[in-house]
Amino acid sequence: MPVNKVSAVLDQTIVDGMINNVDTEEAKLPFLINLTDKERDTQPRFGQDSIEFFNESLETVKQTLE
Repeated sequence: MPVNKVSAVLDQTIVDGMINNVDTEEAKLPFLINLTDKERDTQPRFGQDSIEFFNESLETVKQTLE
């Protein structure tokens, strides 16, 4: 079992500010929608192979743009 190496206490004003920032940014994206459980179940899943493919593709695009 991994050992927890992080120990921190956040001040409530910091937490409130972070939540407010998320709300502010979310308001800039009015096109976001909520999916039902059924809709969510039909979405493709990203496993380790997909992540590796994505990262390799991203590196190829970065090299192409240089």
